[in-house]
Amino acid sequence: MKYLLLFLAACAPAPMTTPSSADELSNLDALTPAELQGLAQARIFFGHHSVGRDILQGVAELAAERPDLKLRLVETSSPQDSAGPGLFHAAVGSNMDPASKREEFAEVLANCAEDLDLALLKFCYVDVNSGTDPDAFVQEYEHILGSLRAAHPNLTLAHTTLPLRASPAGLVPRAKDLVKLLLGKPRSHDHNRARAAVNVTLRSRFDHQALFDLARLEATDSSGKLCSERADATVPCLAPENTSDGGHLSATGRRKAAAAFLVFLARRL
Repeated sequence: MKYLLLFLAACAPAPMTTPSSADELSNLDALTPAELQGLAQARIFFGHHSVGRDILQGVAELAAERPDLKLRLVETSSPQDSAGPGLFHAAVGSNMDPASKREEFAEVLANCAEDLDLALLKFCYVDVNSGTDPDAFVQEYEHILGSLRAAHPNLTLAHTTLPLRASPAGLVPRAKDLVKLLLGKPRSHDHNRARAAVNVTLRSRFDHQALFDLARLEATDSSGKLCSERADATVPCLAPENTSDGGHLSATGRRKAAAAFLVFLARRL
C-alpha cells in the first residue's frame, strides 16, 4: 500500500515553472530582411538524426508558405560537392553512440569546412541516459570542438541542447515505472534528469547566441510554461502538445522548433 500511494502521488500533474524567454520562442517575423537574406546566402551543415529531421520538415513547411524564406535544403554528408548556398544536413554517426556522432561530424567538416559559414551537431535523447556522466559527456564534446576550432579557425560553430522525452502517460507506462521503482531500476524521468544535467552544463559553457536551446523549447507549452516530469517536478520533459509519440516532434512542435531554429541560425551567422 505504501508503494501504491507513492506511485499515485508521483503521477499527479507536475507544477509548471517560469515561462521561456521571448528570444527562445522567436518566430520568423522577428528577422529583418537583411537577416533573411544572410540566411538564404549562407552555407550551413547540420548533423542530426530523427528529431533534427522533424525540425527540418518544419523548415520545409515554413519555406513553402513564405516567399521571403529562400532557403535550399540539401541532404548530403558531402557539402563540398554541392555549389551555392544551402542548409546541408545528414544523419551522422549512430544513435546511442555519441562518440560516433562526434567523429563523423569531424570527418564531414574535414572535407568541407573551408566552404561553410556555420556548422552544428545535434545529439539525440537516446545518446544520454541515467548511466551517463554529464560532465564527461560535455567534456568529450568540447574536446572535439577544440580540435575543430584548431583545424578550421574561420568556421563558426553552433550548438544545441539535448532533446527530451515526454513524461509517461496512461496506466501501463506508469505501472512499468512502478515496477522499475520496486526493482531499483532507472525510470523514464531518471533519463530525462541526466539529459537535463547535460543541458545545464551546455548552457553554462556557451552563451545564448551560440546555443540553440531545443530542450527548453520542447518543454515549453503553448501558454509559455515549462512542462516537468510527473514523478519529479524538478525534471523538465517534452510537452505533450509538442510530440507525436513521446520523443519526436508533432506538427505543432516541429513548426515551432523550425521557426526558432531559423531565427537562431540567422543570428549566429
